[in-house]
Amino acid sequence: MHTPLSANQRITAIDALRGFCLLGILFAHFIYWHSGGPLPVENYEKDYGVGSSIATWVNNILIFGKFFALFSFLFGLSFFLQMESGRRSGKPFAARYLRRLFILLIIAAIHQTFWMGDILIIYVPLGFVLLAMRNAGNQLVSTLAVLLILNVPGKLWEALNFLVFHLEQPEMMGAIAEPYQKIIQQGHLADLWAFNWKTLPNKLHMQVFSGRLAQTLGYFLLGMYAGRKQWFEALEEKRPIVMRMWKKSSIAGLALLLTAVGIFAANQIGKLGWEQNPVVGFFFGFIFDGFNFALVIFYISGVTLLIIKSRLRPALLRLSPVGRMTLTSYLTQTAVGLTLFFGFGFGLFQRTSPGWNFGIAAVLFVLQVLAARWWFTQYRYGPVEWLWRCATNMQWLPIKRQPARANPDIAPMAV
Repeated sequence: MHTPLSANQRITAIDALRGFCLLGILFAHFIYWHSGGPLPVENYEKDYGVGSSIATWVNNILIFGKFFALFSFLFGLSFFLQMESGRRSGKPFAARYLRRLFILLIIAAIHQTFWMGDILIIYVPLGFVLLAMRNAGNQLVSTLAVLLILNVPGKLWEALNFLVFHLEQPEMMGAIAEPYQKIIQQGHLADLWAFNWKTLPNKLHMQVFSGRLAQTLGYFLLGMYAGRKQWFEALEEKRPIVMRMWKKSSIAGLALLLTAVGIFAANQIGKLGWEQNPVVGFFFGFIFDGFNFALVIFYISGVTLLIIKSRLRPALLRLSPVGRMTLTSYLTQTAVGLTLFFGFGFGLFQRTSPGWNFGIAAVLFVLQVLAARWWFTQYRYGPVEWLWRCATNMQWLPIKRQPARANPDIAPMAV
Protein backbone atom coordinates (compact mmCIF):
# COMPACT_ATOMS: atom_id res chain seq x y z
CA MET A 1 0.00 0.00 0.00
CA HIS A 2 1.50 3.33 -1.11
CA THR A 3 0.98 6.43 0.97
CA PRO A 4 -0.11 9.63 -0.80
CA LEU A 5 2.54 12.11 -1.79
CA SER A 6 2.83 15.10 0.51
CA ALA A 7 3.18 18.70 -0.70
CA ASN A 8 6.96 18.52 -0.40
CA GLN A 9 7.00 15.14 -2.15
CA ARG A 10 5.16 16.65 -5.11
CA ILE A 11 8.05 19.09 -5.54
CA THR A 12 10.37 16.13 -5.05
CA ALA A 13 8.56 14.34 -7.89
CA ILE A 14 9.44 17.22 -10.23
CA ASP A 15 13.04 17.06 -9.03
CA ALA A 16 13.04 13.32 -9.73
CA LEU A 17 11.88 14.04 -13.28
CA ARG A 18 14.79 16.50 -13.56
CA GLY A 19 17.14 13.76 -12.38
CA PHE A 20 15.76 11.37 -15.02
CA CYS A 21 16.28 14.09 -17.62
CA LEU A 22 19.91 14.55 -16.58
CA LEU A 23 20.53 10.85 -17.17
CA GLY A 24 19.21 11.09 -20.73
CA ILE A 25 21.25 14.22 -21.42
CA LEU A 26 24.37 12.49 -20.13
CA PHE A 27 23.84 9.52 -22.47
CA ALA A 28 23.14 11.84 -25.42
CA HIS A 29 26.35 13.80 -24.86
CA PHE A 30 28.69 10.97 -23.89
CA ILE A 31 27.89 8.54 -26.71
CA TYR A 32 30.08 10.49 -29.15
CA TRP A 33 32.77 11.51 -26.68
CA HIS A 34 30.95 14.59 -25.33
CA SER A 35 31.83 16.39 -28.55
CA GLY A 36 28.87 18.80 -28.42
CA GLY A 37 29.34 19.65 -32.10
CA PRO A 38 29.64 18.06 -35.54
CA LEU A 39 32.21 15.36 -36.28
CA PRO A 40 33.23 13.92 -39.65
CA VAL A 41 30.62 11.42 -40.78
CA GLU A 42 32.96 8.41 -40.53
CA ASN A 43 32.82 8.71 -36.73
CA TYR A 44 29.11 7.84 -36.85
CA GLU A 45 29.34 5.16 -39.57
CA LYS A 46 32.26 3.16 -38.19
CA ASP A 47 31.52 -0.37 -36.94
CA TYR A 48 32.39 -0.40 -33.24
CA GLY A 49 30.83 -3.79 -32.50
CA VAL A 50 27.47 -5.15 -31.35
CA GLY A 51 27.38 -3.26 -28.02
CA SER A 52 27.97 0.06 -29.73
CA SER A 53 25.38 -0.73 -32.41
CA ILE A 54 22.80 -1.32 -29.66
CA ALA A 55 23.83 1.89 -27.89
CA THR A 56 23.54 3.82 -31.17
CA TRP A 57 20.06 2.48 -31.87
CA VAL A 58 18.95 3.26 -28.32
CA ASN A 59 20.34 6.77 -28.68
CA ASN A 60 18.72 7.38 -32.08
CA ILE A 61 15.29 6.08 -31.11
CA LEU A 62 14.90 6.83 -27.39
CA ILE A 63 17.32 9.65 -26.56
CA PHE A 64 18.38 11.91 -29.43
CA GLY A 65 16.10 14.95 -29.68
CA LYS A 66 14.01 13.92 -26.66
CA PHE A 67 15.95 14.96 -23.60
CA PHE A 68 16.88 18.48 -24.73
CA ALA A 69 13.11 18.83 -25.15
CA LEU A 70 12.38 17.46 -21.68
CA PHE A 71 15.08 19.78 -20.28
CA SER A 72 13.32 22.72 -21.95
CA PHE A 73 9.91 21.61 -20.68
CA LEU A 74 11.25 21.59 -17.13
CA PHE A 75 12.70 25.09 -17.59
CA GLY A 76 9.25 26.37 -18.57
CA LEU A 77 7.66 24.54 -15.64
CA SER A 78 10.22 26.05 -13.24
CA PHE A 79 9.47 29.49 -14.67
CA PHE A 80 5.82 29.06 -13.72
CA LEU A 81 6.66 27.72 -10.25
CA GLN A 82 8.89 30.72 -9.57
CA MET A 83 6.23 33.10 -10.87
CA GLU A 84 3.63 31.54 -8.60
CA SER A 85 5.99 31.65 -5.64
CA GLY A 86 6.60 35.35 -6.26
CA ARG A 87 2.89 36.03 -6.61
CA ARG A 88 2.12 34.30 -3.30
CA SER A 89 4.90 36.17 -1.51
CA GLY A 90 3.80 39.51 -2.93
CA LYS A 91 7.30 40.25 -4.25
CA PRO A 92 7.82 41.66 -7.77
CA PHE A 93 8.51 38.76 -10.10
CA ALA A 94 9.74 40.36 -13.33
CA ALA A 95 12.72 42.22 -11.85
CA ARG A 96 13.93 39.15 -9.99
CA TYR A 97 13.49 36.94 -13.04
CA LEU A 98 15.46 39.38 -15.22
CA ARG A 99 18.30 39.28 -12.71
CA ARG A 100 18.22 35.49 -12.80
CA LEU A 101 18.43 35.56 -16.59
CA PHE A 102 21.37 37.96 -16.48
CA ILE A 103 23.26 35.69 -14.08
CA LEU A 104 22.36 32.68 -16.22
CA LEU A 105 23.82 34.50 -19.22
CA ILE A 106 27.14 34.84 -17.40
CA ILE A 107 27.09 31.13 -16.52
CA ALA A 108 26.14 30.29 -20.11
CA ALA A 109 28.98 32.40 -21.53
CA ILE A 110 31.50 30.58 -19.33
CA HIS A 111 30.06 27.21 -20.30
CA GLN A 112 30.03 28.11 -24.01
CA THR A 113 33.69 29.03 -23.73
CA PHE A 114 34.52 25.48 -22.69
CA TRP A 115 31.89 23.52 -24.63
CA MET A 116 30.26 24.12 -28.00
CA GLY A 117 27.18 22.12 -27.05
CA ASP A 118 26.03 24.53 -24.33
CA ILE A 119 22.24 25.07 -24.41
CA LEU A 120 22.01 27.75 -21.73
CA ILE A 121 23.11 30.49 -24.11
CA ILE A 122 20.01 29.64 -26.16
CA TYR A 123 17.78 29.56 -23.08
CA VAL A 124 18.54 33.12 -22.03
CA PRO A 125 16.99 35.01 -25.00
CA LEU A 126 14.06 32.56 -25.07
CA GLY A 127 13.60 33.26 -21.36
CA PHE A 128 12.73 36.86 -22.27
CA VAL A 129 10.06 35.57 -24.66
CA LEU A 130 8.66 33.39 -21.89
CA LEU A 131 8.51 36.41 -19.60
CA ALA A 132 6.69 38.44 -22.26
CA MET A 133 4.08 35.67 -22.62
CA ARG A 134 3.48 35.08 -18.94
CA ASN A 135 0.00 36.67 -19.09
CA ALA A 136 -1.06 35.11 -22.40
CA GLY A 137 -4.16 32.93 -22.36
CA ASN A 138 -3.94 29.17 -22.02
CA GLN A 139 -5.39 28.56 -25.49
CA LEU A 140 -2.75 30.75 -27.13
CA VAL A 141 0.07 29.25 -25.07
CA SER A 142 -0.92 25.63 -25.76
CA THR A 143 -1.59 26.18 -29.47
CA LEU A 144 1.66 28.05 -30.00
CA ALA A 145 3.55 25.38 -28.02
CA VAL A 146 2.31 22.57 -30.28
CA LEU A 147 2.96 24.53 -33.49
CA LEU A 148 6.51 25.32 -32.44
CA ILE A 149 7.25 21.82 -31.13
CA LEU A 150 6.20 20.36 -34.48
CA ASN A 151 8.29 23.06 -36.19
CA VAL A 152 5.33 24.19 -38.29
CA PRO A 153 6.84 27.66 -38.98
CA GLY A 154 10.06 26.03 -40.17
CA LYS A 155 8.17 23.57 -42.35
CA LEU A 156 6.13 26.38 -43.91
CA TRP A 157 9.34 28.24 -44.74
CA GLU A 158 10.88 25.03 -46.11
CA ALA A 159 7.85 24.52 -48.39
CA LEU A 160 7.87 28.13 -49.60
CA ASN A 161 11.59 28.00 -50.24
CA PHE A 162 11.24 24.76 -52.21
CA LEU A 163 8.30 26.03 -54.28
CA VAL A 164 9.11 29.74 -54.66
CA PHE A 165 12.44 31.12 -53.46
CA HIS A 166 14.90 28.28 -54.15
CA LEU A 167 17.44 29.64 -51.68
CA GLU A 168 20.29 27.36 -50.64
CA GLN A 169 21.30 27.29 -46.99
CA PRO A 170 25.04 26.94 -46.43
CA GLU A 171 26.22 23.88 -44.51
CA MET A 172 27.44 25.86 -41.52
CA MET A 173 27.94 22.99 -39.09
CA GLY A 174 29.30 20.43 -41.53
CA ALA A 175 32.01 22.88 -42.55
CA ILE A 176 33.52 22.91 -39.06
CA ALA A 177 33.45 19.14 -38.41
CA GLU A 178 37.04 18.35 -39.36
CA PRO A 179 38.66 21.36 -37.64
CA TYR A 180 36.58 20.66 -34.53
CA GLN A 181 37.83 17.07 -34.41
CA LYS A 182 41.40 18.34 -34.60
CA ILE A 183 40.69 20.71 -31.70
CA ILE A 184 39.29 17.81 -29.66
CA GLN A 185 42.29 15.59 -30.36
CA GLN A 186 45.18 18.04 -30.40
CA GLY A 187 44.02 21.45 -29.23
CA HIS A 188 44.94 23.20 -26.02
CA LEU A 189 42.35 24.85 -23.82
CA ALA A 190 43.01 28.26 -25.38
CA ASP A 191 42.43 26.76 -28.86
CA LEU A 192 39.13 25.30 -27.70
CA TRP A 193 38.00 28.60 -26.17
CA ALA A 194 38.74 30.53 -29.33
CA PHE A 195 37.12 27.91 -31.57
CA ASN A 196 33.91 27.74 -29.53
CA TRP A 197 33.34 31.48 -29.80
CA LYS A 198 34.46 31.69 -33.42
CA THR A 199 31.90 29.05 -34.40
CA LEU A 200 29.03 30.44 -32.30
CA PRO A 201 27.39 31.91 -35.46
CA ASN A 202 27.45 28.41 -36.99
CA LYS A 203 25.70 27.07 -33.92
CA LEU A 204 23.06 29.81 -33.96
CA HIS A 205 22.48 29.26 -37.67
CA MET A 206 21.83 25.58 -36.99
CA GLN A 207 19.48 26.40 -34.11
CA VAL A 208 17.37 28.69 -36.30
CA PHE A 209 17.26 26.76 -39.58
CA SER A 210 16.95 23.28 -38.07
CA GLY A 211 13.92 24.42 -36.08
CA ARG A 212 15.63 23.58 -32.79
CA LEU A 213 15.28 27.17 -31.51
CA ALA A 214 11.54 27.26 -32.20
CA GLN A 215 11.06 23.82 -30.66
CA THR A 216 12.92 24.83 -27.52
CA LEU A 217 10.56 27.78 -27.10
CA GLY A 218 7.63 25.46 -27.74
CA TYR A 219 8.70 23.16 -24.92
CA PHE A 220 9.22 26.20 -22.67
CA LEU A 221 5.60 27.16 -23.31
CA LEU A 222 4.41 23.59 -22.78
CA GLY A 223 6.14 23.56 -19.39
CA MET A 224 4.48 26.83 -18.43
CA TYR A 225 1.13 25.45 -19.59
CA ALA A 226 1.66 22.29 -17.51
CA GLY A 227 2.27 24.46 -14.46
CA ARG A 228 -0.91 26.44 -15.09
CA LYS A 229 -2.94 23.26 -15.50
CA GLN A 230 -1.40 21.90 -12.27
CA TRP A 231 -0.17 18.68 -13.86
CA PHE A 232 1.99 18.05 -10.80
CA GLU A 233 -0.53 19.07 -8.15
CA ALA A 234 -2.76 16.50 -6.39
CA LEU A 235 -0.93 13.76 -8.26
CA GLU A 236 -3.11 10.96 -6.93
CA GLU A 237 -6.23 12.70 -8.24
CA LYS A 238 -4.57 13.35 -11.61
CA ARG A 239 -3.65 9.70 -12.12
CA PRO A 240 -6.49 8.98 -14.63
CA ILE A 241 -5.52 12.04 -16.69
CA VAL A 242 -1.83 11.14 -16.60
CA MET A 243 -2.71 7.56 -17.58
CA ARG A 244 -4.64 8.81 -20.62
CA MET A 245 -1.67 10.99 -21.61
CA TRP A 246 0.62 7.97 -21.30
CA LYS A 247 -1.63 5.71 -23.38
CA LYS A 248 -2.19 8.27 -26.14
CA SER A 249 1.49 9.18 -26.37
CA SER A 250 2.39 5.46 -26.44
CA ILE A 251 0.03 4.81 -29.34
CA ALA A 252 1.10 7.93 -31.24
CA GLY A 253 4.78 7.24 -30.70
CA LEU A 254 4.51 3.62 -31.78
CA ALA A 255 2.48 4.51 -34.88
CA LEU A 256 4.99 7.18 -35.94
CA LEU A 257 7.94 4.88 -35.27
CA LEU A 258 6.43 2.08 -37.37
CA THR A 259 5.70 4.58 -40.15
CA ALA A 260 9.31 5.77 -40.13
CA VAL A 261 10.62 2.20 -40.11
CA GLY A 262 8.29 1.35 -43.00
CA ILE A 263 9.55 4.27 -45.07
CA PHE A 264 13.15 3.37 -44.31
CA ALA A 265 12.62 -0.32 -45.13
CA ALA A 266 10.80 0.44 -48.40
CA ASN A 267 13.59 2.78 -49.44
CA GLN A 268 16.30 0.23 -48.65
CA ILE A 269 14.56 -2.79 -50.22
CA GLY A 270 13.33 -0.95 -53.29
CA LYS A 271 16.46 1.19 -53.66
CA LEU A 272 14.15 4.15 -54.24
CA GLY A 273 16.65 6.89 -53.41
CA TRP A 274 14.18 8.68 -51.15
CA GLU A 275 17.03 10.04 -49.01
CA GLN A 276 17.66 12.47 -51.86
CA ASN A 277 13.98 13.35 -52.34
CA PRO A 278 13.10 16.70 -50.67
CA VAL A 279 9.37 15.90 -50.58
CA VAL A 280 9.95 12.63 -48.69
CA GLY A 281 12.43 14.45 -46.44
CA PHE A 282 9.80 17.13 -45.73
CA PHE A 283 7.22 14.61 -44.50
CA PHE A 284 9.83 12.52 -42.70
CA GLY A 285 10.75 15.65 -40.73
CA PHE A 286 7.14 15.89 -39.49
CA ILE A 287 7.26 12.23 -38.48
CA PHE A 288 10.53 12.74 -36.60
CA ASP A 289 9.31 15.83 -34.72
CA GLY A 290 5.97 14.19 -33.94
CA PHE A 291 7.69 11.06 -32.64
CA ASN A 292 9.98 13.15 -30.42
CA PHE A 293 6.96 15.05 -29.08
CA ALA A 294 5.07 11.83 -28.35
CA LEU A 295 8.07 10.32 -26.58
CA VAL A 296 8.60 13.42 -24.42
CA ILE A 297 4.97 13.20 -23.25
CA PHE A 298 5.46 9.44 -22.78
CA TYR A 299 8.46 10.07 -20.53
CA ILE A 300 6.75 12.82 -18.51
CA SER A 301 3.56 10.86 -17.96
CA GLY A 302 5.30 7.51 -17.51
CA VAL A 303 7.76 8.70 -14.88
CA THR A 304 4.94 10.58 -13.13
CA LEU A 305 2.78 7.44 -13.04
CA LEU A 306 5.64 5.43 -11.56
CA ILE A 307 6.17 8.09 -8.90
CA ILE A 308 2.47 8.24 -8.04
CA LYS A 309 2.11 4.54 -7.38
CA SER A 310 4.57 1.80 -8.21
CA ARG A 311 7.31 -0.26 -6.67
CA LEU A 312 9.80 1.94 -8.51
CA ARG A 313 8.64 5.09 -6.71
CA PRO A 314 11.30 4.95 -3.96
CA ALA A 315 14.04 4.43 -6.54
CA LEU A 316 12.80 7.29 -8.72
CA LEU A 317 12.44 9.65 -5.78
CA ARG A 318 16.10 8.96 -4.98
CA LEU A 319 16.86 10.90 -8.17
CA SER A 320 15.41 14.07 -6.64
CA PRO A 321 18.64 15.29 -4.97
CA VAL A 322 20.54 15.30 -8.27
CA GLY A 323 17.50 16.99 -9.83
CA ARG A 324 17.59 19.69 -7.14
CA MET A 325 21.09 20.63 -8.27
CA THR A 326 20.39 20.37 -12.01
CA LEU A 327 22.65 23.21 -13.06
CA THR A 328 25.57 21.96 -10.97
CA SER A 329 25.08 18.44 -12.32
CA TYR A 330 24.84 19.63 -15.94
CA LEU A 331 28.05 21.66 -15.67
CA THR A 332 29.82 18.80 -13.86
CA GLN A 333 28.97 16.47 -16.72
CA THR A 334 30.73 18.85 -19.10
CA ALA A 335 33.79 19.09 -16.85
CA VAL A 336 34.08 15.30 -16.67
CA GLY A 337 33.40 14.84 -20.39
CA LEU A 338 36.08 17.32 -21.42
CA THR A 339 38.58 15.78 -19.00
CA LEU A 340 37.96 12.24 -20.21
CA PHE A 341 37.70 12.68 -23.95
CA PHE A 342 39.56 15.83 -25.06
CA GLY A 343 43.24 15.94 -25.86
CA PHE A 344 44.16 18.26 -23.00
CA GLY A 345 42.71 15.66 -20.61
CA PHE A 346 42.92 11.87 -20.84
CA GLY A 347 42.34 11.98 -24.61
CA LEU A 348 39.92 9.05 -24.87
CA PHE A 349 38.34 10.43 -28.05
CA GLN A 350 38.03 7.51 -30.53
CA ARG A 351 39.88 5.27 -28.05
CA THR A 352 36.57 4.26 -26.52
CA SER A 353 33.48 3.12 -28.43
CA PRO A 354 29.90 4.47 -28.17
CA GLY A 355 29.02 1.35 -26.18
CA TRP A 356 31.80 1.96 -23.67
CA ASN A 357 30.82 5.63 -23.51
CA PHE A 358 27.29 4.62 -22.51
CA GLY A 359 28.76 2.56 -19.69
CA ILE A 360 30.98 5.43 -18.57
CA ALA A 361 27.95 7.72 -18.56
CA ALA A 362 25.97 5.28 -16.40
CA VAL A 363 28.78 5.08 -13.84
CA LEU A 364 29.15 8.87 -13.77
CA PHE A 365 25.42 9.32 -13.18
CA VAL A 366 25.42 6.88 -10.27
CA LEU A 367 28.29 8.87 -8.74
CA GLN A 368 26.38 12.10 -9.28
CA VAL A 369 23.30 10.69 -7.56
CA LEU A 370 25.33 9.52 -4.57
CA ALA A 371 27.23 12.81 -4.35
CA ALA A 372 23.99 14.82 -4.51
CA ARG A 373 22.39 12.72 -1.77
CA TRP A 374 25.38 13.35 0.49
CA TRP A 375 25.53 17.04 -0.41
CA PHE A 376 21.98 17.73 0.71
CA THR A 377 22.62 16.18 4.09
CA GLN A 378 25.04 19.05 4.67
CA TYR A 379 23.82 21.93 2.49
CA ARG A 380 20.56 23.55 1.44
CA TYR A 381 21.37 24.22 -2.23
CA GLY A 382 23.66 22.90 -4.92
CA PRO A 383 26.87 24.97 -5.17
CA VAL A 384 26.12 26.65 -8.52
CA GLU A 385 22.45 27.06 -7.59
CA TRP A 386 23.52 28.76 -4.36
CA LEU A 387 25.79 31.21 -6.21
CA TRP A 388 23.01 31.87 -8.70
CA ARG A 389 20.54 32.52 -5.92
CA CYS A 390 22.94 34.79 -4.00
CA ALA A 391 23.70 36.83 -7.12
CA THR A 392 19.99 37.14 -7.88
CA ASN A 393 19.18 38.31 -4.34
CA MET A 394 22.34 40.45 -4.25
CA GLN A 395 23.25 39.09 -0.82
CA TRP A 396 25.02 36.10 0.66
CA LEU A 397 22.54 33.47 1.76
CA PRO A 398 23.24 30.65 4.23
CA ILE A 399 24.08 27.42 2.47
CA LYS A 400 24.94 25.19 5.41
CA ARG A 401 22.03 23.09 6.62
CA GLN A 402 21.10 23.72 10.24
CA PRO A 403 20.93 20.41 12.18
CA ALA A 404 18.02 21.60 14.31
CA ARG A 405 15.85 22.34 11.28
CA ALA A 406 13.66 19.31 10.75
CA ASN A 407 11.94 20.28 7.50
CA PRO A 408 14.19 22.47 5.36
CA ASP A 409 12.68 24.17 2.34
CA ILE A 410 12.91 22.37 -0.95
CA ALA A 411 13.18 25.06 -3.59
CA PRO A 412 12.73 24.09 -7.25
CA MET A 413 15.63 25.19 -9.43
CA ALA A 414 15.17 26.97 -12.73
CA VAL A 415 16.92 24.65 -15.11
